[in-house]
Amino acid sequence: MLIKSTVNLTKLIVFSGLFFFSACSKTTYPRETIENDVVRIVERETGLSSSASLVGSTFYLKVALPDLINTQADIQKEVMKNLQKVNLAIIRVSLSTNAKIDYLVMIVDLPGWKTNFSITQRLEDLKGFLYHRISKADYEERVIYDLKDPKGYDTEPFKDISRNEFIVKLILSKVNWIKMSNPFVNAALGLKLDLVNYTDSSIVLKTSVMREGNELASGYIEKTLSEWANKVVAKYKAYNFKELKVVDEKGKPIIDIKISSSAANSKNR
Repeated sequence: MLIKSTVNLTKLIVFSGLFFFSACSKTTYPRETIENDVVRIVERETGLSSSASLVGSTFYLKVALPDLINTQADIQKEVMKNLQKVNLAIIRVSLSTNAKIDYLVMIVDLPGWKTNFSITQRLEDLKGFLYHRISKADYEERVIYDLKDPKGYDTEPFKDISRNEFIVKLILSKVNWIKMSNPFVNAALGLKLDLVNYTDSSIVLKTSVMREGNELASGYIEKTLSEWANKVVAKYKAYNFKELKVVDEKGKPIIDIKISSSAANSKNR
């Protein structure tokens, strides 16, 4: 139930109020004060405490919302409104600053559930949507949604995200999110893919629950990964990786996907 609520929630957050920012261009938030500026906006408009950090060209905003989801895993409407304001705050500041920002990451802690979810997006993709260069559907496919496993809760440090890392995590996010948002697929597969490593030419993912001999599950994952890998490479054509592998906990290969070279050379933006 928590997963279903979070899936619905993230889409509401991303699209709520975005069209109000199509005219943002004047620099009103200097690089030197941008972190304090967004924290101040969040506190003024929601009464919530938050923390912000600009690491390289990646802008992080983190807020805790213990009352966002109740014990029945229902989203609280009043808190949801505040969360939308938090999201709009980081967008407003990022669109009106002289700081170099390539990626936005909003992290929402759910302390009672011992987890958090994050929304990561590329600022150029956001601008493309606001200025009608890409469609709503295309924009949504460019957003990374991530729900942390309780075991990895609040352990990942803030760091500057590279273009290649964003692309790799976007592929991973789309496959995991399909599984989490579909109860049947989730029950049938019962697995989550995690990133092991990547280079300029390959990606290695790991799963701990793929059952040996389960051709249907393996085939579904392979088809879905292949589809999204080619789709994402087509959107960000500068990244020419050739291979995507899935291994088990012992490093034994389970799936090996060759990425089509035509995807990397696609004319899609």
